[in-house]
Amino acid sequence: MFEETRGAPGKRAAEAQLLKKDLSGALVFLSSHASDYVTGQTIAVDGGWLAG
Repeated sequence: MFEETRGAPGKRAAEAQLLKKDLSGALVFLSSHASDYVTGQTIAVDGGWLAG
């Protein structure tokens, strides 16, 4: 994902902002009571790349 934007600092900064948004959503979920029964799972935080 990041190899494509090498040499384009504006794009890397935008991707970093999107990554922060993705991570913050996962962290809020994992910190809440909604995740009480989530165990042994891998939660992909990849901006939708795995979703297709």
